Amino acid sequence: MQPQVRFGIQIKSYKDIQKKSFAGQVHEQISRSHKHNLSKLMLAFAGDMNDMSQNPKVSGIVSEIHQNKGDNDYVIVIPPQQVLTIYRAYKEQQHPLKFIKLDLQRASELSAALGESLSNDLREAKISMHIEYKKMDSSKYPIRIKLRHILGKGGA
Repeated sequence: MQPQVRFGIQIKSYKDIQKKSFAGQVHEQISRSHKHNLSKLMLAFAGDMNDMSQNPKVSGIVSEIHQNKGDNDYVIVIPPQQVLTIYRAYKEQQHPLKFIKLDLQRASELSAALGESLSNDLREAKISMHIEYKKMDSSKYPIRIKLRHILGKGGA
């Protein structure tokens, strides 16, 4: 029997972020979500990072989530910039990864996540990713980056 993966998704709108109780509500929802035996909780923040009333709220809650060791591995944070990327991809009927500019850390995280999601008790996924920068100043950026993530039976 394959293990069941359960995801929860919460999207925080501009109006949600505007509320004075925003941070408290997010923490309460994270806490309550543990009762549903979720594998991961995705929190998408659809706020306006150019709005000086929203930027510190979103940045603050994202920082708090990452500092909480228990929630750090449980909550997947989707910042406003990536929500916008997903929206644009949907509107243009393109794959969202086409719009994401991966830096080395994000590429490594993506590789690890793919390996973990494709592995189970019967198989071990090995992910190899090759990124090549084109038409960039080679003195400022590396020409090629190769990442390799191998997930063992004990986890990442």
